[in-house]
Amino acid sequence: MKTNPIVIKISDYTATNLAVATDEGEKVYQTIVKLFSDYQTIVLDFSGIALLTTAYLNGAIGQLYKDYSSRELGERLKLKNVSQDDLILLKKVTNRAKEFYNNEDSFGQTVQRVISGE
Repeated sequence: MKTNPIVIKISDYTATNLAVATDEGEKVYQTIVKLFSDYQTIVLDFSGIALLTTAYLNGAIGQLYKDYSSRELGERLKLKNVSQDDLILLKKVTNRAKEFYNNEDSFGQTVQRVISGE
């Protein structure tokens, strides 16, 4: 039996109509992870959001790629009321997240080399 998707209104997780802070995005992430553990499909509704940043999107969506495949996220996470400009930001965030989580070890080694001045 298929259940209706759960709608998460992004504006319910922000103090204003600005989705800019990573910690506010983290709240959305935590909600998504909990709902995914209950096998829910989720619709993220961006209506009422005047400004969206990559920091917010990394906190809310980017880190999902650590534990979920692109295919699974494509099937279970939908977007609604997102502007074309914000879709471009989201694409950048998801591409970076996929690259990072697929190559996490090499990213860590690169950071260590930069820090140690090698």
